[in-house]
Amino acid sequence: SRPHLAGPAGVRWRCSAPPSPSPRPAALAGSERGRERHRGAFPRAGTVPPPRASPRMGSALEPQCGGRSPLGPDEDEHSVAARYRMHLCPRRLGQGQFSKAYACWRRDDPEDVYAMKIFTKDPDACEHGSNEVAVLKLLGSHPRIIELIEAEGATEDLRTVYVILELCEGGQLYDKIQEKGHYDEVQGAQVVQQLLEAVEFMHGRGVMHRDLKLENVLLISRDSDVDIKVCDFGIAKMAEPEIFQVPAMPDAIGPLSIQRGVPRSCSFKGSDFYLAPEMILQEEYGVEVDVWAVGVITFALLSGALPFYGKDGDLRETYHKIVGRDLEFKGEAWDETPEAPKDFVGLLLNVEPQRRPTAKAALQHEWLLQGADVDVSALHQNQPQFLAEEADTCDLHSNEEDDEAEESG
Repeated sequence: SRPHLAGPAGVRWRCSAPPSPSPRPAALAGSERGRERHRGAFPRAGTVPPPRASPRMGSALEPQCGGRSPLGPDEDEHSVAARYRMHLCPRRLGQGQFSKAYACWRRDDPEDVYAMKIFTKDPDACEHGSNEVAVLKLLGSHPRIIELIEAEGATEDLRTVYVILELCEGGQLYDKIQEKGHYDEVQGAQVVQQLLEAVEFMHGRGVMHRDLKLENVLLISRDSDVDIKVCDFGIAKMAEPEIFQVPAMPDAIGPLSIQRGVPRSCSFKGSDFYLAPEMILQEEYGVEVDVWAVGVITFALLSGALPFYGKDGDLRETYHKIVGRDLEFKGEAWDETPEAPKDFVGLLLNVEPQRRPTAKAALQHEWLLQGADVDVSALHQNQPQFLAEEADTCDLHSNEEDDEAEESG
């Protein structure tokens, strides 16, 4: 089994195990025609299978998988950390095509632990990392969105981009569903309400996420199954800023104001099982694709299965099911689920984007109004529990020898 690892802002993550000969579908993440591909989440029906063999792409500290090193030939992770006067925990949080991530803490303040995500200077990785930083800066602080602590881009002398995020301990929502099987309608409503609050906020700021999925929803603490944050804005789309003149007194010139409109795109990006029909049909799309993805997440949350899944994960069949809205509420989990959650899922999974509710409107659905009263007491700790448990491996307070060695070097 994969070890539990912590991710940004209270999330405990699980690092992917080495490839195995298991016959189950593996996660085959990569890129094709500019899109990030995500395979092998879990089957169309039944319970969630064991973790997939390959690393999954998309979470804040588990970017797309691949073989390229995220550092230059003359650098390693610890030299980067030393440059910014940070210490890294030896145990890696995640690794992918574009970056590696570690738990880290400042030398002068070891009590506060963060997640350091280190990108290569490769153009694709720089674009991914720079976009994530730009989006998080635009969004600012929100209780349901991962917080950016610090970031620095690549320069001619330094080959890496690094991002410091808040550290989470609860893990990916994907892993929690593997553990629980599925959520009941009460806890499910709590999670979906918070997810929609994040989506409503980002849409209001002119941001379209484009890769909402279970892996990109993080649980803040191991003490709660419902307190979540959204992460990984690497392929998010920001609306173009609109500059206009603010009305002023007659015969006077008002100041200029910059406001972001509604993001639109034709790019084919996202994760296969969460793609909206309009994206598969290569039509221009907007923030409605995020609402569709919330519908897919809700279905999986309540049933432990994906709503659209081709036989053996076949993508062509999966796409046909998505475009044709081949949606069925079958299985024991759905037999025990009231009609209100099913109605909610059906509204969000409308093939016509203009007929989907906005995130704000979806928050007013009777299911969420009846069941979403979240208890978030006693969720945050200064030091994530997994780090305390790993004291023998990763000592947070005894770094003087390392400091002296680096200074003498």
